[in-house]
Amino acid sequence: MSNDDFPGVVRDEARRLAFRPENDFALQQLAARILHRVQSPSTISAVLSHWLAPVAAALLALTIASGGMALYEQSLSSSPGDLAMVSDAALVHEDFYRAAQ
Repeated sequence: MSNDDFPGVVRDEARRLAFRPENDFALQQLAARILHRVQSPSTISAVLSHWLAPVAAALLALTIASGGMALYEQSLSSSPGDLAMVSDAALVHEDFYRAAQ
């Protein structure tokens, strides 16, 4: 084990980074903002919307990216001959469907 005083080192670094307002007005304004945020009533819908909005945005971005990649890959692999084969396969399936009726 080392002889370093890790909590002491962290405290010293944090002390240098601490915010110290220059006047009382800034301190009072900061305290008022904190109290307003703490004391304001939160509804379930507000809490859920604050948590779910970034998740929904990330899922939307993922969906758009995956759709774009699928279209890009399809455009790389498709040729006019491939499209003709797809239409022939659709006609064969249509014939089977008509025969089954």
